[in-house]
Amino acid sequence: MRKIYFLGVVMSLLIGFSVSADEYYIVGDMTGYNAPKDMSEIEREKYALTDEDGDSVYSLTIDIPQNKFNFVLFKGLTDWNSQDIYRAEETFELIDKAEIQLTKNMSQNISCSNWIGGEVQLDFDAKTERLKIYNKSIESEDILYLVGAPTGYVEPTIKNEDSFENAKFIDADGDGIFKGSFSIPIDGFEFCFAKGLNGDSTDYIVPDNAEVVKFDFDGKYFGTTDIANTPRYWINNELEIACRVTFIYDSTANTISFSSDTLNKSKYLYCRRCAMARKPNVLLVDDYEVNLDLLEAYLELSGIPLEIYKARNGKEAYAIIEQYTLDLILLDVMLPDTSGYDICRWVKEHKLYQNIPIIMITALNDKKDMLQGLQAGADEFLTKPVDSHELILRVKNLLKMKSITNDLDDKYMQLHRELMIATELQKSFLPHKVPQYENVYIDVLYKPSSFIGGDFYDFIKIDDTHLGVLICDVKGHGVASAMITATIKFQIYDLKKQYLEPGLFLEQLNNRLEQFFRGTENDYFVTAFYGVLDLEHRTFLFSNAGHSAPGLYNGSSLQLLDNDNGLPLGILADLPYDQKQVQLYVGDELFLYTDGIFELPLRGRKAKTCSSIHELFDESAPVTILQLRQLKEEISDWVAREQIADDINYISIELLS
Repeated sequence: MRKIYFLGVVMSLLIGFSVSADEYYIVGDMTGYNAPKDMSEIEREKYALTDEDGDSVYSLTIDIPQNKFNFVLFKGLTDWNSQDIYRAEETFELIDKAEIQLTKNMSQNISCSNWIGGEVQLDFDAKTERLKIYNKSIESEDILYLVGAPTGYVEPTIKNEDSFENAKFIDADGDGIFKGSFSIPIDGFEFCFAKGLNGDSTDYIVPDNAEVVKFDFDGKYFGTTDIANTPRYWINNELEIACRVTFIYDSTANTISFSSDTLNKSKYLYCRRCAMARKPNVLLVDDYEVNLDLLEAYLELSGIPLEIYKARNGKEAYAIIEQYTLDLILLDVMLPDTSGYDICRWVKEHKLYQNIPIIMITALNDKKDMLQGLQAGADEFLTKPVDSHELILRVKNLLKMKSITNDLDDKYMQLHRELMIATELQKSFLPHKVPQYENVYIDVLYKPSSFIGGDFYDFIKIDDTHLGVLICDVKGHGVASAMITATIKFQIYDLKKQYLEPGLFLEQLNNRLEQFFRGTENDYFVTAFYGVLDLEHRTFLFSNAGHSAPGLYNGSSLQLLDNDNGLPLGILADLPYDQKQVQLYVGDELFLYTDGIFELPLRGRKAKTCSSIHELFDESAPVTILQLRQLKEEISDWVAREQIADDINYISIELLS
């Protein structure tokens, strides 16, 4: 039975129309926005609220597997022009520790922006004219999920629930204590813990204790280190033994601890950083003891200090491979319980062991047998009787190659850790939360193409009635882009006097970036759009520095906020940037974005040929607000499933009242 972690939500809304009919229907994402009168009989039955008890409380239970959904409540078999629509114009209440967000769009549309999927129950009381919405799929809110190498680093969403089947931990006693254990591969891995499968809205735990745990075996290090103020941990396994780690998470105290009681002190290996000091580990596999002794004697003649392990069958070989870090395997083909080809194939297909060199040794002298060994992944092939000189030369060459591979792995892991730190640093420059206003709804979609992206956005709360909105696109990606976004962030705070003047703000920011880029080998630049939203007078003052023109939906059509674009920031100093002002009205919605959305093949729309959001739609017909919101959903769904070539940043700002 699928377990879904979610907190229930009850929303009460006061409405302004009298009840005169006993038919109620929901219409929205679930129904394709067909009005009740246009629904089939099957649809009307499926999406109708019924009064089963005769108490004037109309109910409907429906499974909604989407991450987000919008709907409207209709009275009777009406259409979109009817007045018989439940209007969410009043305030609503969230209780029971609600963690989902319910908002109203275009006066009557009710939107859940972070639904994880499951059964939703709606109860509409026709007497009190109140609507309640809550989740029926809750089984337990006390589930903790491990996100990392064992689960494939997938995003914690209901779509990826199967990936977490063996990596979820339950508060069995109801005391807020989560206990569990998981395996740590030889090289270690990065991981974190999540509460719920909520995608972008996932609650990643950030313990209050900044613990560094070390398991010390004769100076050999095994342990965990956390990155400050983030939920990510790094297991660094210098023992080079695949181990299990036990953790205890106290959700009440918000602390976490790690331990390991499965490590065997007598079986540790030297850390890779001391590879010059430790002996290479070689496994000999043969079903005859005399052959094992002969191979060991040949290896001793090489003069290479080696740690020799022996196995006389497949079972022993598998156990040694899983327990120790090996640098080379000498593998006989004919074994009593399996084939050497099968062992070789298993090693080469295993992520942890595939870099171990293998020399296959056999009494068979047929070319087909040699080809079979090579097809299984063997690096070398020797026939019996083995020539000692040939064996020693091949062993030396493969051990040298393995040493080089180990060094490259170390450099890669170090680079990976540094990239993750840079990623967390860049994330810290982005807004931690979206600004909240009673009469404005703001939604943000941000997705870098790799660990580190070149897109940047920020909200500047100038005062109670003015909000600054900045969106940028740094040329390129990677660490250099992260450094530039950090520079932009620092400069923003130093430009407070220019917050209310977008043109002057971009002019000053341009001069500072031009000075920062001056003398660099690469031709860096930044496109930027900055606007100031005046909530009291409902105006939007903006200026553009080579950025894609934002869109403004004014209730009937989409227009571009395209004043004479200035050059991107950082190219030339002392450039002027014009500014322009537009009047806003209730229901208007602003759309700001970076050009990464033009790279996406969305429903056959144009790709890589657009310069504005307007060109994504059929230019022969007016763009509707429904199309714009569907575009946002398409972008969100795409970046959640597929690898993207460019960073994605999409911001919508709706004026509610």
